[in-house]
This record gives sequence, C-alpha cells and structure tokens, in this order.
Amino acid sequence: MWDTDGSILIGADSKAVDPTTGISYTVEKLKAHPSSVLVWGTSGALSIGERFSEWLTAHDVAHSSWQELEGEIRKKVCDLNGNERHLVRSSESEPDIGDAIRVLCAGYLNGAAKLFAVNDKGNCAITDAAGKPEAIARFEAIGGSAQARYIMLGIDYMLAYFAHFGVSAPFEGLPKMQLLFDAITTRIEGCGPPMHIWRVGEKGIDKPMP
Repeated sequence: MWDTDGSILIGADSKAVDPTTGISYTVEKLKAHPSSVLVWGTSGALSIGERFSEWLTAHDVAHSSWQELEGEIRKKVCDLNGNERHLVRSSESEPDIGDAIRVLCAGYLNGAAKLFAVNDKGNCAITDAAGKPEAIARFEAIGGSAQARYIMLGIDYMLAYFAHFGVSAPFEGLPKMQLLFDAITTRIEGCGPPMHIWRVGEKGIDKPMP
C-alpha cells in the first residue's frame, strides 16, 4: 500500500503449508532485487514462486522502463503457470489455483514508483500513483486478497469512528498496515507469524517490521 510520504509498504506473513503432507513451516515470502529498488512476493505454488524469484533476481532491470518490466513479469508469470498447468493436464488431472502463482511488485525505477499485482492469468492491477488522496486508502493484495480487503474495510470504518470522536492517532502507513496484519493472523486460516513489512522508498528499502 502507498504511505503518506510517497513510499510503498509491502508485507507478508511467513506461513507455508506442504500440499501433500499438510505440514506447515516458515518461509521468507518477500524478495528484493540485488541491484535495483524492487521488491516482490508470490502466492500459490511455492516451487513456481521460487523459479520466478530466481528469474527476477538475475534479471537486469536497471535500464528498463516500468512498462517494459511489467510486460516481462506478466509474460514470465504466464509462461511458468502455463507450463505447470500443461504438466498437470498431461497427468490426466485438472489444474487448480494451487498450481499457479500470483505476484505482487513494488519499487522505484528511473525515478518513478509503482505498485502492481499480477494474477495467475497474467492480468495486471495497478494502484493509483502516490500523491493522490485516494491512493493512501488503496492497496493491492495477493493470496487471501478477498479476506484482506474485507478486513481493511473494517479497519477503515474503525478509524473513521475514532476520528469522528476526536481520537487522533498516526493511523496512516505503517500503524495501519500493522493493524491489518494483526487482524489477518487471527482471522485468516493459513497465515502465520512472523509478519514482515518493508518500506520501499526512492533511496532504498527499509525493514521496520519485525
């Protein structure tokens, strides 16, 4: 989500579940590019997400425009998901959403900030640019996105209620995202601590939580 200073907050939980055994374990879901201010996370099939991250980590994005990079990411997501679905069908099974990945990206490239999500079919959703009043209230989510949006709506109503009665608190940005993650860990099955929130700014990446 956009923060009030024009930076981008991106977060993830750390719980993963083996689809064959049902055993849960801890995994780092946020990745950072080694030479550019670019952060991403994937949801869905972990093995495909790892292949995507290996590709993007090695990808030279320094001289790319956001439009070029977005197109390359969308194509890679489609290629990886398409190959996996083909393999599943070749085993006489029908692929489901667990056989694909979704990707969330945030960063600064050539002086411009961007926050966007790519779904399992390669479709891309881009949030409003920072600096617009409506941008602060918007966010993108992958994984349990429907639940996350429902919880965020509840948080917005709660903050509006506090504001009506003159309760002032720094509820924009990081505190608001912390409220969201606290609610997610108690209400959405499959999510678990530790929670990670990174701030992506023009000068680099800060990790305020944990």
